[in-house]
Amino acid sequence: MKSEGYTQNMPVDFKADQVTGFATLQAIINKFPKLAIVIKRDIDQVELTTTTAVKKAAPATIVLMTSVQR
Repeated sequence: MKSEGYTQNMPVDFKADQVTGFATLQAIINKFPKLAIVIKRDIDQVELTTTTAVKKAAPATIVLMTSVQR
């Protein structure tokens, strides 16, 4: 993530009322181009990563959403 200019201390603020969890994640990730949420099936884990890393990911990685899916 640092290679794309992201750090763990990046704040995200938005207001929402009665929205789904998916819509909430989409609102957060849309604020950061080049981010993706993936499911790593081989280790049963959800991960926040970059779209660059997704392109290099193992076949067992499923892309749940990216910041470009608007």
